[in-house]
Amino acid sequence: MKNRIIKTIAITKLISVVMVFLMFFVAGCEKNETEKSEEPEFTVCAQTMIPDDFAVLIEEKKYDDFKMSYLCNDYLYIAVGYGMQNVDTRLVCLEELRINNKAIYVKTGLRDIKNTENVTYHGEASIYPYIVIKCKAISLPVRYEM
Repeated sequence: MKNRIIKTIAITKLISVVMVFLMFFVAGCEKNETEKSEEPEFTVCAQTMIPDDFAVLIEEKKYDDFKMSYLCNDYLYIAVGYGMQNVDTRLVCLEELRINNKAIYVKTGLRDIKNTENVTYHGEASIYPYIVIKCKAISLPVRYEM
């Protein structure tokens, strides 16, 4: 009887050790790929390039901060606005646009027109500054950072 109890305890310990080993082994087998992101081809739209329906939505939303996207034909339009400003010398700068297999990431900033010497992409200066970015349609969510 004593031997049977000792065997049962030994088997229980062995099973516990094997289970712990398997948990570490399985956890170590996860794919550890670095998320590769790239900058998609895009255009910062002038007012005349924005689809009429989207321009109407922007006009309605421009009084407050907004972030929205619009799909039209084979293109995705991404808009970011900063609401009403006290001066008309503010503009929205595109700081980063990248894509990976999870989402499209858009990072924008609000700057004064005098501080744009190092900025490549920006919208027009306005009391209601916003920017609209056009890229090929991609079926991924858009993540905004303002």
